[in-house]
Amino acid sequence: MASYCFKPFKVPRVRATLLDACGLYVTGDGSMEVTTDGIITIEQTANLQDLDDFYEKNGDGVFCIEEVDPEILKWIDLTLTFCNVDPELVYLLTKSALLLSDAPTPVAVGNRTSEGDIALVNFAFEGWTRLANQADCTEGTKYGYILYEWVVQGKMSDVTYQNGTANFVVTARTHRDSPWGVGPYNVWKSEAIATLDDPMPLLAGMAVAAADHRLMFVTGLQPPTSACGALAIPLALAAPIIAVQEVTITLPTGETPSYIDWGDGTTTSNAPGPTAVHTYGGAGTRTIRVWPQGRSSQSYNYTVTT
Repeated sequence: MASYCFKPFKVPRVRATLLDACGLYVTGDGSMEVTTDGIITIEQTANLQDLDDFYEKNGDGVFCIEEVDPEILKWIDLTLTFCNVDPELVYLLTKSALLLSDAPTPVAVGNRTSEGDIALVNFAFEGWTRLANQADCTEGTKYGYILYEWVVQGKMSDVTYQNGTANFVVTARTHRDSPWGVGPYNVWKSEAIATLDDPMPLLAGMAVAAADHRLMFVTGLQPPTSACGALAIPLALAAPIIAVQEVTITLPTGETPSYIDWGDGTTTSNAPGPTAVHTYGGAGTRTIRVWPQGRSSQSYNYTVTT
């Protein structure tokens, strides 16, 4: 099996996503994801259950049993250091309640730290690294991608306000049994012939398993755009309506799709809402992908058979 060797350095972008108490990302009302370039460092330390050794001597002082159970990963401790204080990001990582302005459209201007916050924290955390010494420029820019799919017990670390910068530091730990699956975002640039260069979520073989605490791999898909404040994750759309060779899909409310790939070599741009219709030239199974404008890292994917 061939391998793609890489040398990560720098961290240009990270994204935090609100999870519910069971570790599943929230969609629709109440959902939140924050993407920022205000990251300084991501530090991870494995927390391990000590190994067990089973060494037994016989009556002559010679080992007759020499066995060891290896250490077991319990969780990964994270220390996240930021140079940019985004109140909604602070809320995501620590559950410190938002303080809102009195503007006609209230703006998050700060946070309130209270007892009990730490027990409420559930978020996913992604990071993108640059890669040093990329030898093959014909492949385009690639990035290292890191996913901590379920993080809990986030809390603000020590802060010093002084004649100098006051960094925002959060410590937290990972949790097993994440239901992240392939996730709600596109993080992979397809290398398959039929879908070459299409943005895609985690491949089936990359999907998060129960014992996972972290994923890391090389991707050709660039990181999402940094912004101050949170975006909502849209609800899943209704299933396509199929009438012989004609397929009708529902489009995201309040967003004009910038790109629809119908899976038969046909693409449309800026399709009018609330639905889009396409007629296929014959029977078959296709995957339809919809990318809403301003949300290039996330798509709606459907498999239809006509």
